[in-house]
Amino acid sequence: MRLGLRIPTLGKCKSTRFNMPSHSRDAALAPVAPPAGQSRPARTHPCNVQRAMRCTLGIRPVLGLFFAAFLPGARASDLPPELGDLIDPAPKVYVYRMSEIGPSVTDAISLSLHWGRLEIADQGKPWNATDVVVDRSLPFRRLIWAAAVRGYVVIHYELGGRGHGYHILVISPPNRSGKRFLVWSAVLPHRASDFGDFMQMLDAGSFNDDPRNGH
Repeated sequence: MRLGLRIPTLGKCKSTRFNMPSHSRDAALAPVAPPAGQSRPARTHPCNVQRAMRCTLGIRPVLGLFFAAFLPGARASDLPPELGDLIDPAPKVYVYRMSEIGPSVTDAISLSLHWGRLEIADQGKPWNATDVVVDRSLPFRRLIWAAAVRGYVVIHYELGGRGHGYHILVISPPNRSGKRFLVWSAVLPHRASDFGDFMQMLDAGSFNDDPRNGH
């Protein structure tokens, strides 16, 4: 599976050409005199900025570059570093029934999202897809797929009711006591056909992970 991840080069720095008239470009790049009594700050070469970023990110340099290069408008601090562990080209095994998801995962979801009772229909099973309630005993969520990735569990489901949406949950590996926790949750712009499709959305920054989102 090819996710199309592109690691930027930190070596030779290339100049950037601006698509504007030469006189406008010259004016935009012209040095500005500092205010009276103040000295001009030292200019930082773009390559030095990249090197500083690489040093600042420390133990997770590749992850920092992943965020900086692939998520427009997102900073490395905007997303949990654990998401970098999901970069894995190995084939995935998918499950489509909630009974195939372990209790440690379902407990983590219920606890983190404050769901009194975890109700997610299996893929293809009846559910309440809109705010026109067909049967109050049916869930308002339906599983699309779930997959284990390097100890994490990624769960993709759709939410019905008012405003149909597609959601993603990333659950941590179990700790020493066997408990898991919610690492990250987001709303996707459309259904992810598989894990690779989800990673392409993450790559493009196509998600809404506002903590105020209802899941």
